[in-house]
Amino acid sequence: MEEGSRLPVGFDRRLEPVYVDFQFLNGEKGAHASISGISGVATKTSYALFLLYQLFETDFGADLLGGRRPETKALVFNVKGEDLLHLDRPNAKFGRHPEARAQWAAVGVSEPGVFHDVAFYAPVSARVNSNSRATDVQTRSHADLTVFGWTPLDFVRGGLLRFAFADPSDSRTQVAFVEESVRPQLLRWAHPCNLGDGSIVMLDPQAERIPRDWDRALAMRRRPRDPGEGTHIQTFSDLVSFIDTHLDASDSEWIGRAASGTIDAFERRLHAVARRLGHLVQTGVQPFGMSRAVNVVDLHSLHDDAQRFIVGALLSEVFEYKQTVGREPLRFVVLDELNKYAPRTGTSPIKELLIDVAARGRSLGVILLGAQQSAGTVEPTIIENAAIKIVGRLDASGAEGYKFLGTELRERVTRFLPGTMVLDQPLVPAAIPLRFPFPSYATNVADDASRSVDLNDHQTLAELSDEIR
Repeated sequence: MEEGSRLPVGFDRRLEPVYVDFQFLNGEKGAHASISGISGVATKTSYALFLLYQLFETDFGADLLGGRRPETKALVFNVKGEDLLHLDRPNAKFGRHPEARAQWAAVGVSEPGVFHDVAFYAPVSARVNSNSRATDVQTRSHADLTVFGWTPLDFVRGGLLRFAFADPSDSRTQVAFVEESVRPQLLRWAHPCNLGDGSIVMLDPQAERIPRDWDRALAMRRRPRDPGEGTHIQTFSDLVSFIDTHLDASDSEWIGRAASGTIDAFERRLHAVARRLGHLVQTGVQPFGMSRAVNVVDLHSLHDDAQRFIVGALLSEVFEYKQTVGREPLRFVVLDELNKYAPRTGTSPIKELLIDVAARGRSLGVILLGAQQSAGTVEPTIIENAAIKIVGRLDASGAEGYKFLGTELRERVTRFLPGTMVLDQPLVPAAIPLRFPFPSYATNVADDASRSVDLNDHQTLAELSDEIR
């Protein structure tokens, strides 16, 4: 490996660093990392965070990222509890691991600490009225969070209805075809409201001669309208009612050639989706924006449909942005439970988007750090396009699918302890067992030193912070 492209990603039994060639991660020669292992034991998310720490919190990481380092961002989806909402806090258990400091030194970090440039995002809660900006997060104060959502205008112009129908089971019905007819019709009818709150006014597109082609309709300038000029849409429920009106009227522009049974199925699915994610679309909400180097988006309390919607909408936003600016600055995306969004079987808009990221992300600088219990449950194209493969503890049946491990390692990975992984990369012909340091930053609620300090180990939080520093 070239001296200026080596990234320390762990250490061996002699506390010697193990490197990857960063050119096979950042898109120059290859891109993406696939992290596999048993949930809770393989520490998949912890390893992805360690990689981000090496890149965003160290001098050598800054050198690898180069001159575009200040603009480089990471998008991290938090799907399990509120664990990743504490990365800016010291780990209360760090002092109980005296070997941890030597482990960090082995990977080039003399003073391990917390994530300093991190922002936390939470969707608006479904359990409050539409004018509230409360969230379901319990372990961080409201002041620590950025509450986000989508206005009806952003929802329609972004074509986000497709991600509301992102359950792979939808691909086994004709429902997706109705959605494909409804989505462009919403765009044709929607005009910005002059209230400036993100609401829309629906007007017949024939009078404005708005084209049916999506790109041309999107590019067409439309003057803001008064709410009384048409149907005023302020919430997702308003949008559902408007769609129902046209479907009930069997408007061919809206339903295409769909049979009545398919239309009924679409309406049932639409109303179910409205209950599960409708609160995410309303007027006056703040749009998501990656304001810091590491940006954590909380999904843990949401229904699967809402989780898929947010993942699809935000990934689409990142991918579309990168298509306008090119490979740099890089965008890293950490997504656990990849099998839920891009399963081996079935199709969905999110799966198609992730396949596109895997195939074209290298040239666009969108780097996927995907995690799953078993690579065999994920769309093969995504795994195959990952230049870097990391494997933690596997069960015996799952280990058989990792041929690059060799016979001996396939048997050993079934007994790995937390923090032990195997690395496979293009420049090295054999898989390398490695370990990574115990985190100095909190990776779950219980580890947050600001919430709970064991006085048997530390007299004060200040002493703990000083020790980590």
